[in-house]
Amino acid sequence: MRKRMLILAVVLVLSITVVACGNSSNGTSGASSSQNSPSLSAEPTVTKKPLSDITIGFSISTLTTEFFVAFQEGIERQAEAYGIKVIYQNADGDPAKQLNQIEQLVSRKVDAIILSPIDTNGIIPVIKKANEANIPIIAFDRTALEGNIDSFVRSDNFEMAGAAAKWMAEQLKERYGEYKGNIVNLQGLMSSTPGQERDKGFLDVLNLYPDINIIATQAADFDQTKGFDKMMSIIQANRNVKIDGVLGANDENVLGALQAIKQQNLFKPVGDPDHIFLTGIDGSKQALEAIRNGEMDITVSQHPIQSAEATVQLAIAKIYGKDVPKDVRWPYKVISKENIDSEEVKQYGLWPYSMGNKDEGNVRLMKGIPIYLENGQMAGDYRELYEEVSK
Repeated sequence: MRKRMLILAVVLVLSITVVACGNSSNGTSGASSSQNSPSLSAEPTVTKKPLSDITIGFSISTLTTEFFVAFQEGIERQAEAYGIKVIYQNADGDPAKQLNQIEQLVSRKVDAIILSPIDTNGIIPVIKKANEANIPIIAFDRTALEGNIDSFVRSDNFEMAGAAAKWMAEQLKERYGEYKGNIVNLQGLMSSTPGQERDKGFLDVLNLYPDINIIATQAADFDQTKGFDKMMSIIQANRNVKIDGVLGANDENVLGALQAIKQQNLFKPVGDPDHIFLTGIDGSKQALEAIRNGEMDITVSQHPIQSAEATVQLAIAKIYGKDVPKDVRWPYKVISKENIDSEEVKQYGLWPYSMGNKDEGNVRLMKGIPIYLENGQMAGDYRELYEEVSK
């Protein structure tokens, strides 16, 4: 009986009319967001099947990082709450394997596919096959450069990287009295959209400060071991250069760099005049612990569990024939030793500490989540996308 009530509650939730409010952010359009932005108010154009009969294909790029493990947990939480079936596929960082897996999902005629592409170009052929089969596609964190993606859910990689670079610039000014210093740029996986966007976010900010010198740029592919190897080589090639900081495209990159800095006897704790500033992105548990221990300075945290839950909600809405937003940008939070235990950060959520605790699952309300049009203009935000899943 409890499961039946859950299914009924969710179906009712999916029927709620939602209209976004607000105008475009740049003021160039006078039209209201109810005219410009996607809405979930349209009546279903397909026959509704019971939630228990829905099957979603899920293709994840890798499970070697905590971030993607948390993303899969978010999918599992929401799927269990809704009582839907999910076919889980792990590409293990292999683009060819991911292509084959998604082709299999298309052949099995799943109701929707949630994916995080490894290669933004290489994934295009199977995206188009799914489009031809009228299978909705929800992308998370990474997307394809062509083909129709019904909704793309992620934090704004460009803005997150820019926030890290701006933080770095301010620390250098505090150290030297002006914006100058020598830093290392450890890029992510440059075949992916996050790798490309984060690198651009770093550079767009650093270009404002011509006396901040990037002494080395290396792609560490979002991998801790590669981060260690690349940083070791950089240190050895710059023995006569004082390294002031490292911008990591994710936490794994910068945690690898931290180990190299320690091995080369260059480590000084946060607050020491010779400390090498270390910034990461994602908010992993290891990064949070390094911040608490005074080894790493900041991480720009995302929330993979909650945003993964949202991908399931959007997939179900699309299956039921509703319009969904093309672009959902999840909030991020800059976390440092100064604010890690603050109420603000607590409300945002330190996602690594909620892993394994399903009682903390299910996105309640997507309040404040902005809607973006395909041209990049913001067209308002959701006041209520879905209500809390009944337990």
